[in-house]
Amino acid sequence: MNAKQLFFIGVILILVGLGFNIAETWYFGWNLRPQSPEEMICDYVSISSILIGWLIILYAMRFAKEQTTVKYEVLCPHGYCYDDCPDCRH
Repeated sequence: MNAKQLFFIGVILILVGLGFNIAETWYFGWNLRPQSPEEMICDYVSISSILIGWLIILYAMRFAKEQTTVKYEVLCPHGYCYDDCPDCRH
């Protein structure tokens, strides 16, 4: 799974969490604080979905940076080599 797919999954989770939050808040009567255990569970489910979505997005952004990092290549007497060539002075 690449970073773009992870980012998309994170955005979908956030949107689902926000949609579920609006739907459950409407169902339970637009209360600022939970009035029943069921409402509190629904609040936790929506908050968890949003939080997990954000964590996936942050991981995808870090994962994308790691994928695009390339080792620095230098010209060696015997062709191109990486930083750990014993024949080159880096």
